[in-house]
Amino acid sequence: MFAFISGKLHSKTPTEAIIDCNGVGYRLYITLHTYESLPEEGSNVSLHTVNIVREDSNLLYGFQTPEEMALFKLLISISGIGAKIAIGILSSVSTSDLHSAILQNNIAKLTKLPGVGKKTANLMVIHLGDKLAKLDIGEGMPCEPQHTDNSILAEEAISALVALGYSQALAEKAVKKSEKDFLASDKQNVETLIKIALKFVMK
Repeated sequence: MFAFISGKLHSKTPTEAIIDCNGVGYRLYITLHTYESLPEEGSNVSLHTVNIVREDSNLLYGFQTPEEMALFKLLISISGIGAKIAIGILSSVSTSDLHSAILQNNIAKLTKLPGVGKKTANLMVIHLGDKLAKLDIGEGMPCEPQHTDNSILAEEAISALVALGYSQALAEKAVKKSEKDFLASDKQNVETLIKIALKFVMK
């Protein structure tokens, strides 16, 4: 239905962006990598989109690159992977790393992704291997470090996890468990904290 949406970036969070297109605000659910690439609010922006229509919902998902969008479409074609899990996967790993893990049959690495068990990892390798071999996936986008108060980062990370569909209690628990790994990380920003917390919500 929608190939892309262009307009002014009205607002953004680590899980969604609202784009003002001629006075109409479109809410797009996004990955952390797309969030990192977004300009300042009020700037012009264009995102590739996937529209998923269900009986009780009509949702738009936005992606900075066509490669990320292509991977999203491939992921949701796998039994057991819905849009929420696909967004979580693409938020926790770069497109190039995911591409390589599947092509190299790296089940151990795939099962570390949020929402991916051994059965799902094997399905990803079996069903996506040939399709991914035809995709030219470049290096993942770099993340610029952002420094802010850790308590604010924790609140933002918890809100992002809740927006992804996890309960408030589970989100708070995952963020708390992430503290040690987060403090040891090179880039201490909300994107890093969410990526680490995603590894705990499925444990």
